[in-house]
Amino acid sequence: MSSSTTLEIEPRGPFDLRASAAFLAGFTPLQDTAQQPAAPEELVTAFTVDGEWSPQGVRVLQDPDGTVRCQFASPAGSAARDQVRRMLCLDIDGSALDQVAARDPHVADLMRRAPGLRPVLFASPYEAAAWSVLSQRVRMTQAAAVRARLCAELGDVVDIAGVRRTVFPRPDTLLRSAADLSLPDTARDRLQAVARAALDGQLDAAMLRSLDPQDALRRLLTIHGIGPFSAELTLVRGAGSPDMFPAQERRLRKVLSRVYHHSADDDQYFAEVSRAWSPLRSWVCFLFRTTEAIPLMFSARKLTPRKESPV
Repeated sequence: MSSSTTLEIEPRGPFDLRASAAFLAGFTPLQDTAQQPAAPEELVTAFTVDGEWSPQGVRVLQDPDGTVRCQFASPAGSAARDQVRRMLCLDIDGSALDQVAARDPHVADLMRRAPGLRPVLFASPYEAAAWSVLSQRVRMTQAAAVRARLCAELGDVVDIAGVRRTVFPRPDTLLRSAADLSLPDTARDRLQAVARAALDGQLDAAMLRSLDPQDALRRLLTIHGIGPFSAELTLVRGAGSPDMFPAQERRLRKVLSRVYHHSADDDQYFAEVSRAWSPLRSWVCFLFRTTEAIPLMFSARKLTPRKESPV
């Protein structure tokens, strides 16, 4: 297999691909019932390459020594390779979580329960922003069904490792076809605004990550239909900003309130608590948000901690 269709990654810090694959299998926003499931020990997905807007697929495996191997459906340039690293949070040194766990026993407990689990991101800030529009004021399952329909009707199909995957529509396709979609006018207008912002470079992941998080949020808020919650989701779960506390995430607050025995409405308290999680505040929040799913995920997949190679 040529080097243009393969990528080898040496994770910095703990990483277990099986945990990522198990999480993704249960992540409602990216589920599509028409897609064939991957084996528990691998991750197979397809995506639109950020900025290039071409379809791509990837099969990800992990060797016993921790090395991550990616097999692309077609020759992959630097943009696709960087995107896969970002989607799996393998572009960041995760060893700092050990220092965070030493400062906060609750984080240490999470790491014991889900060793090697890192956030799994949307393919791009564009897709995260589009999801935030589709999921406004509706149930997540309803939004997921609409997303799946958009993929089926407007998305490219990629075959990777014998698995058929359909990608989210390219922004130019979405912009051109949105008027014909069976969606409420508000959702249609906001989807078009997101697609236009992606084509204009306003949702470029590298650009958003290069900014101070508050400056990035202010930029995202200028996009029609993107409010404070959507902006945080786009920055954290789309661009992969690693060190931001999502203040608008009410479900996270409920989990933290239960764990820390403190009022969920106390902004100052949780801002102070989250400082101890730097430089990976976003990662810790992800672990807390998946707390309820972690026991089921690990027991269902019969996962065991992977021995990490020295970094």
